[in-house]
Amino acid sequence: MQIREDAFSQPGGDTFVMKSLSRELAALGVHVDIDVEGNADPRKYDLVHLHNMVVPTGIQKQAQKCVEFKVPYVVTALQEDWYAFFNKMIAHGESLIAYFNKVNEVTIDSVMEYLSGKHFDKLPDAHFVARYAEAVFASGIQEKLNINEFYPFCKRVEICHFGSSVGAIADSGELFYKEYGIKDFIFCVGRLECKKNQLSLLKAFEDSSIPIVFAGGGKMVQEHYENAARKVQRKGKTLFLERISAEMLASAYAASRVHAMPSWWELPGLVSLEAALYGTQVVGVEGGTLSDYLGNSAFYCKPDSPEDIRKVVTEAYHAEVSPLLKTRASMFTWKRSAEEHLNIYETVLGRVHRQAEKPISKNVRTIESRSQLSS
Repeated sequence: MQIREDAFSQPGGDTFVMKSLSRELAALGVHVDIDVEGNADPRKYDLVHLHNMVVPTGIQKQAQKCVEFKVPYVVTALQEDWYAFFNKMIAHGESLIAYFNKVNEVTIDSVMEYLSGKHFDKLPDAHFVARYAEAVFASGIQEKLNINEFYPFCKRVEICHFGSSVGAIADSGELFYKEYGIKDFIFCVGRLECKKNQLSLLKAFEDSSIPIVFAGGGKMVQEHYENAARKVQRKGKTLFLERISAEMLASAYAASRVHAMPSWWELPGLVSLEAALYGTQVVGVEGGTLSDYLGNSAFYCKPDSPEDIRKVVTEAYHAEVSPLLKTRASMFTWKRSAEEHLNIYETVLGRVHRQAEKPISKNVRTIESRSQLSS
């Protein structure tokens, strides 16, 4: 498995997906090596699995090496529909930063007018990676449709669902309440950044007394955005947490009333699945693939409307949690995901090597190229 070089120094969802999938594939008896430096010789492997076409510079050289040595590769796309939201995301982010910093002349309309001459008109160039992949993996229906639209020449696009898991058994929220003194809050887990859209959540509940808790941690990526979020003055209490233990996170889910992630696009939103597994009410967004996993048991808001975010999150806050929410989330495990991927691996290798009848190696020997893999 290969990915962008900074996948461990700046981990993201792609890092978590790769680590979880590699662990479960190894448990199924598949030899898995992880190479983030891009130094591995693909000729030593039956198949190479690349990750993240949205950052194609990280995997294009690896794909080119596979083509040069005639080694088949597949790729987990993580393909967001940037055409649908990118300019709007920037406009809303900048206007909300200006709003909370009391810069009154900057509005969403003015930013959109500025961006009209700076149109987002193309995706990151992943054409080479997509063209020569034996299969491109999507996390759900909407992502598959986007991949087929953006890269109609793909040999094969397959839906392989991501998994979900919890890090610790939740208490009733007592641990979190004892430490921080709040409960029945709106919870949002994720790095503070424009794409996650936390400023819209803060704007939506600016005059509300309902507490909001953000749990992020890790390296600050968008300093001006995070700084603006931390300076917001609202009626209710706002708590920003750095990285917390699995036990405290589990307790936070239990102490909250709803987990809200008004992100511009999620595939499917692993923290939303995690919240659902803990039985916490979930609000996601209409864009992306979360509905493939949680269906009507979750709530969905429009990320470009603080008014809609407030309406939907408030409704979810006061509603009974659907008994189907946890059931649906529990269907999607990393073991199931590994089995889905393995089935496509075998199909790909059967097509590519049908004459040689070359099977997947079943000797279990997982090599972790960096110590961070176990973290």
